[in-house]
Amino acid sequence: MGNIGFEHNQRPRKLHCATFGIGVHDDYQGMGIGSKLIQTVIDLADKWLQVKRIHIEVNTDNQRAIQCYKNFGFEIEGESINASFRDGEYINTYTMARLNF
Repeated sequence: MGNIGFEHNQRPRKLHCATFGIGVHDDYQGMGIGSKLIQTVIDLADKWLQVKRIHIEVNTDNQRAIQCYKNFGFEIEGESINASFRDGEYINTYTMARLNF
């Protein structure tokens, strides 16, 4: 149905940072699966790993994902031009981050 990969940076100057990648199968989108996966990694980051910054990249046309991330406190920090390649064309991505200080 869905999966999430969480990467906690191990460099001494970046121990407070992490990132994740998430995917939910088309047939199961809109059922709260993505939100549950995101909440799980946020709980891990906040309660166990002392992560203060989680950053992600998302395609600028993926409004459902952007809204979902915003619901968890992520904010758009910037836009990368032609940062991803999909269906034969380059597309822009947003860098989003959630800070927990």
